[in-house]
Amino acid sequence: MKMNRHQNLRSRFDKAARRQADASVQNLVSLEMNRYQYLKSFTDETAASLTDTYVQLAGVVKESIVDGPGFRLVVFAQGCPHRCLGCHNPETHLRLGGTIWSVADLVDMYQAFDLHRGITLSGGEPFLQAAPLAALAKKIKECSGDVITYTGYTYAHLKRLAEEDEAIRNLLEETDLLIDGPFILKLRSLNLPFRGSSNQTLIAFSKKGECLKQEIEDL
Repeated sequence: MKMNRHQNLRSRFDKAARRQADASVQNLVSLEMNRYQYLKSFTDETAASLTDTYVQLAGVVKESIVDGPGFRLVVFAQGCPHRCLGCHNPETHLRLGGTIWSVADLVDMYQAFDLHRGITLSGGEPFLQAAPLAALAKKIKECSGDVITYTGYTYAHLKRLAEEDEAIRNLLEETDLLIDGPFILKLRSLNLPFRGSSNQTLIAFSKKGECLKQEIEDL
């Protein structure tokens, strides 16, 4: 009799524990889905009016001297389709994550430090969020800054994408110096300033880009 009571109590306890666990899982799933829908709204066609106003970033670094010549504001875009073996920033790979920033706040951050020379768009893959980053790059150029953009795509591939994607065209047009190509671990080099592997190239699109390229090659 005591054994039956004990088994009944244990069974009731187990059922209650399972219900609680199921509810916790459902809550987590619900939270993640809400977060996903919130972040997705910034890239949905239904929220097109926001795509040049907000950007999803894994991080921001002010006054950097390791992401291009001079003091630079560096933004790391969240999300990357390349996921290179040995990537220096693996936390940027997933599209879900990071923090939503307004372009206006990033411009204010840039202007708050008088010695900023320009901005570096890194990642992650900046061209996954080409619209807001093109808007940001344009604002920085209006402040007399220069723009370096890293990409895991080759320039040849970006040109093909740009034929059908206005945002990618705009970001290319606002870029002074493009550093293109995926990181390839077997081609890793410690002798190439601001590049990780020897397949990555410097492509200048403007006079400022030519100056940046020359400065990097002279290091």
